[in-house]
Amino acid sequence: MAESDIESALVVRRLKNDLSPSDYLNNFQRSSGQLRYLWNGHDVPSDLKTSFAVNWTPEYLYTCFECNYTVLNVNSAPQTTEKTIGLWDCDVVEIFIAPNPGDPNRYLEIEVSPLGEWVDVELHIEKRQRSSNWQWHSNVEAACAIDNANKIWRTAFRIPSENLFGASINEGQECLGNFYRCDGTEPARNYITWRPTMTPEPNFHVPERFGKFRFVDDFGD
Repeated sequence: MAESDIESALVVRRLKNDLSPSDYLNNFQRSSGQLRYLWNGHDVPSDLKTSFAVNWTPEYLYTCFECNYTVLNVNSAPQTTEKTIGLWDCDVVEIFIAPNPGDPNRYLEIEVSPLGEWVDVELHIEKRQRSSNWQWHSNVEAACAIDNANKIWRTAFRIPSENLFGASINEGQECLGNFYRCDGTEPARNYITWRPTMTPEPNFHVPERFGKFRFVDDFGD
């Protein structure tokens, strides 16, 4: 893992038009990169390859994941009409966003499962203590697909920019964040990241390891 990989910004390209999550899911060729590392900086096993895309319009932030898997760990009775507390114990992908680059300890977390379940929360770390605001709502919309024959699951979701930033996204805007994936069950659970957190035990809540996102007006579709 090169330190330059940690320091470089992720270029987030604008879409020409807003898309539904299902339409975004069907145009995954805009891949932005891969989650190449486990939380500790080790390489991800080849059978758990995880690609992602992220784009924006003034009204929405779009994210898509494509996840190779061996066995799915999902809820037997999924529901998608409200937050699924404890979803992090299943297979999920996650995006963390710190809207203000000058205050990375205030950030937002959104998770989506292979079945379209979701959970979101606003977080604040102060004096090494983390507080959670479960009343915050991202208004995330998701579409998901499972390809059992090829052992790949995909999800695409969009989040209103107003819910993330309090305003529309603009060209040149920057924020901080990270992408994650949880796969499998303990004791063989995999904690996969874009920017490794490098903690002794798996922990995604490490704002000082967030990467920079830069929104550019270079159409990505």
